[in-house]
Amino acid sequence: MGQKANKITLQSKVSNLSLLSVNPSAFLNFYNLLRSLERLLFLKGILITSEVLNLSSNGVALKLNLFYKSAKLTQYKKGGLIQQYSPPVLSLGWLKALLHRYAKQYRFNYLLLSIAVSNSKVNTSALSFLYSKLRRFLNTIFTRRFNLFIDFLKLTQLFISGHLSTKQFIILLGSILKVLSKKSHNRYIFFIKYLFKLLLSPSSQNRLQPKILGLKFIMHGRIAGKEKASSRLIQGGAMPSQTIEANISFARAHVYTVYGAIGLQLWVLNK
Repeated sequence: MGQKANKITLQSKVSNLSLLSVNPSAFLNFYNLLRSLERLLFLKGILITSEVLNLSSNGVALKLNLFYKSAKLTQYKKGGLIQQYSPPVLSLGWLKALLHRYAKQYRFNYLLLSIAVSNSKVNTSALSFLYSKLRRFLNTIFTRRFNLFIDFLKLTQLFISGHLSTKQFIILLGSILKVLSKKSHNRYIFFIKYLFKLLLSPSSQNRLQPKILGLKFIMHGRIAGKEKASSRLIQGGAMPSQTIEANISFARAHVYTVYGAIGLQLWVLNK
């Protein structure tokens, strides 16, 4: 038997990170800066839905798409800073100064910074449809977490429309699981099954217009507080495993609970 091919290296897809610089330390420092920025904005109620970092031999280009959580939008509304739907782009003068310092350190000739708000990309009709179908879980999965429920609906709509990365979506699923008791783990598994069936059902195609064809989800750990770790597999739609032509994205995350660590894995087949 021949050696198994690596699908990640053979599959043709656009990468979000481009390293063309002759100085690898510059790319590493900018990448670490981006990870630190992601954690900082998350604490401030802002999520980076997608990012593109490109380094050439003489310049840096950084593109960020931000999502304002419901709690953050409420703060803006109370302060009278917004009207209608989308908040103004966060003032990131300190970020520009920091990037300019890095660019000057590595003698780059130019620095391009682009920031967009993803809240305006949410389809309100699709959001209403998801709310009507998933509000049954408000008193079981999202107890006393209404803001998280609303954010989940918005981010799910962005995810199926291609505006949210698989990595960010699985982190969102982990944040829902993190505070649930062991008695609610089976309800969480039923919630994921129901969600996949809803997103991929033919009756929802006209309302949601998803850009995904299949989903595969694995949950591994001490589920429901059992002494031994076990795995649960949830799959919906098509998910080929013997081809490198399919546009499949993968992400994993760990959720640390009082019952131990639970690993989550998600495969997404995109159109």
